[in-house]
Amino acid sequence: MNQTNPFLSLSRYICVNPTLRNKKSEKRLRILRLKVKFIKATTCDISRVNQIYKASFPGKYQGQDFGSLIFSNDVSVTIAELPEDGVSGIGFVIIRTIRNESEIIMLCVKPEHRREGLATLLMIDVIDKAITSGVKHIFLEVSEDNYKAKSMYKKLGFKNVGTRKKYYTSNNKRSDAIVKKLSLDEKETKLNYSKLKKKYLQICP
Repeated sequence: MNQTNPFLSLSRYICVNPTLRNKKSEKRLRILRLKVKFIKATTCDISRVNQIYKASFPGKYQGQDFGSLIFSNDVSVTIAELPEDGVSGIGFVIIRTIRNESEIIMLCVKPEHRREGLATLLMIDVIDKAITSGVKHIFLEVSEDNYKAKSMYKKLGFKNVGTRKKYYTSNNKRSDAIVKKLSLDEKETKLNYSKLKKKYLQICP
């Protein structure tokens, strides 16, 4: 691996920069001081993915079967777990890749592990793997009223490229889907992402 590549493997990043810790949320940020493990889901993990989704969106769960996605050749499902705590699944991300473009189909984190930085860790893992595999662009869609997610994607370098009108429905209210794109082959993107990664994480011994 090229040692000058700013997109280093996430496996080396396992704790948070102390300057970013908030004393009031120290307990909630415990996950970032532990070794979060990411595994590629197989058919044996279908039930785990279903359980994470059900816990995250109890009102929306209608017996979704993620097995067909895991079986797809162009789809990758990554599960986040805390083996040191004996927790087998706390979140997942589903990505579809065709040629040199990837799409984030779903990013899901259990309620009890939100606001711990897990979603950002999952996205960093996605971006790192995309760079390694030669992906040039990553697309995703996010609800216009999901302000926290939009803020995270902005920090990661995603830019708005389109809108799907009245795409989402929640509590009988319809909202637009904002289509976002991250161009990994742009010099500015690489620089901003590298700075964010260094600021957000520190390499542990």
